Amino acid sequence: MSDDSTVFARPTSAAMTGKQTATLKTMVTDEVAEDFARFARQRGYPSQADCLRELLLTALYGPDHVADLHRQRIASLFGDRSAIGTAP
Repeated sequence: MSDDSTVFARPTSAAMTGKQTATLKTMVTDEVAEDFARFARQRGYPSQADCLRELLLTALYGPDHVADLHRQRIASLFGDRSAIGTAP
């Protein structure tokens, strides 16, 4: 694993639509749990759950799907004002 000095923008799974009420569970060793906590933290995730959710969605639907969800979340901040700041 790389060191803890890597910093990324904090991603979020807030773009996910629909209620997220289903739970997936598994058991891992303490070492795996510690390594995953470090993995998530190094990538700027606010929680291990957010990181695990995006890993799962990426594995199931591909990285483009997750990227589209993030683009939709960002676009929703501005509604129909996409041209703001682009006028000459």
